Amino acid sequence: MAKQSTSDKIRYSLIFDTQTLITGNPLKSDVVKLIRDYKNHSNVELDYFIPKVVEEEFKSKMPQQFQDEKEAYGKAAKSINNLMGTNLPELRDTPTDDQVKQAAEKVLRAHGITTLDTPGISLEALLKKAINHRPPFKQTGDA
Repeated sequence: MAKQSTSDKIRYSLIFDTQTLITGNPLKSDVVKLIRDYKNHSNVELDYFIPKVVEEEFKSKMPQQFQDEKEAYGKAAKSINNLMGTNLPELRDTPTDDQVKQAAEKVLRAHGITTLDTPGISLEALLKKAINHRPPFKQTGDA
């Protein structure tokens, strides 16, 4: 079967929110599978985006995720060493938050995820909406 040109493909843009994107290592496995499955699809071309606020949240969670994984590795290495009489090394070096954030940017680029700029929002207009409980704020409470 002849390969279709890019212009013959149906093109979609997907915009991920925080809950859809960030619940994996480092991305949600369903998102990684979707990207992998459609990478060279013959009929569909997908572009992936996240809002700037999602990128910042993703980056802010990475240092803690690294610490959690480092702790899990330490426990696993100790267990394997005890079980097998080996000497797996400990992870002694801890990257800086900036290095972890750079790694987060690399992950996003590797998966073809583009960050969308946040449009300018007037703080005064946003406060008025919040005080008057207009969307995107709830009609009752502080959410």
